[in-house]
Amino acid sequence: MGTPWRLRRRQAQSAAYEPCVRAPTPEPGRHAQHSSLAGRRSFGKNGDPMDNDHTKTPSELADEARELGREAAESVQGYAAAAKQTADLAAQSIRPQIDEAARLGRDAIADARSYARDAGQTAKAAVDAGRAYARDAVNAAGRKLEDLKSQAAEAKDKGARYVMDDPVRAVMFAVAGGALLTALFLAAMRSDRRRD
Repeated sequence: MGTPWRLRRRQAQSAAYEPCVRAPTPEPGRHAQHSSLAGRRSFGKNGDPMDNDHTKTPSELADEARELGREAAESVQGYAAAAKQTADLAAQSIRPQIDEAARLGRDAIADARSYARDAGQTAKAAVDAGRAYARDAVNAAGRKLEDLKSQAAEAKDKGARYVMDDPVRAVMFAVAGGALLTALFLAAMRSDRRRD
């Protein structure tokens, strides 16, 4: 590989500030501003030094263009290799973060499944508890109803024994109770008529 073109350019620019051996010396009657040009080279558009007294031939220009093209191609290949190496390093440095993110994602999914399983078990336990409560409530209501039925049967038996033991007294109580209920009913009817 040859010298990179940028390095050659820098070398040419630094060499341009050295005094030129072929530079003419100023004549005594000339202005001072023209004497400042002595010892300096002039440069072309790309910064390469130009000799004022030498004109390049087309074959020299072609050779120079080929050389510049070859150096540019080498430079581009160098940049491409450096870019590839940088991309490889970046991929290697990112790989652990990608693996860590994937592991965290798997952990999050496992946690979500566990929470869903726990929620399902809690819901099942709540349904089972509700069923047990309802069953206990129905059983308690059934026991209460059985108790009321037994109390009613007992009261019926007591009433039947009382009527058998003292029938006259039982009829008197029945007539008095009927009269009392009739009086209460009539009093309620009168109070409703007064309000209207």
